[in-house]
Amino acid sequence: MAQETAQGGKTVAPRRWRVLVVDDSPTILGLFQLVIMPEDDPLFQIIGTAPNGTLGLEAVLQHEPDIVILDYEMPGLDGVSLIRQIKARRAKTAVFLMSSHVDEARELEESALEAGAIDFIPKPQKDYNANAVRMLIEMDLRRAKLRLE
Repeated sequence: MAQETAQGGKTVAPRRWRVLVVDDSPTILGLFQLVIMPEDDPLFQIIGTAPNGTLGLEAVLQHEPDIVILDYEMPGLDGVSLIRQIKARRAKTAVFLMSSHVDEARELEESALEAGAIDFIPKPQKDYNANAVRMLIEMDLRRAKLRLE
């Protein structure tokens, strides 16, 4: 966990991972904002959301997030196409693809990784697996040895 540091007599909170969530489901966007990465989260700060791939790409270019978590199936650009677009413009951005299509998970995972995603994660369905999704993201960031700059 990040520690606060003192600079010039002032306590400065550590910088958090800046996260953009792209999904056409208001329920999933809300789940991320309220449960998985709430406002007071010490590691993650959701800096924006987008309801489709096209607006998601615009948000990536405008907000320059550290992490993008995106759905596979959306209006506009699909998830794998969006990963390619993001990586072509911001190679250091960590991208996670999520989907509820369990029957196609293997193929989606391969496509996502080939496009440049760090991992394929299951789409959270309710609060019960929200913590598991968060833990996967944290473990993947550690495994990839990604650090905040």
